[in-house]
Amino acid sequence: MVDIIEDDREYLVKAELSEVNLDQYLAASGWQVLFPKPGEAEHAIARASLHRSLERLPSVLGGLV
Repeated sequence: MVDIIEDDREYLVKAELSEVNLDQYLAASGWQVLFPKPGEAEHAIARASLHRSLERLPSVLGGLV
């Protein structure tokens, strides 16, 4: 198991990752699947939920390690 995790870590370190801003993220086609006809209220709720999830992500990942 440790070898698999180490291989994944090495891959991520070597990968060239580009930063994606929130507008690019929300323009992805997956949002149309999740929210086919979003109103302004639904869109605001989805953005707030995404923001909260991203804020918690470092502590969640830290807990896994």
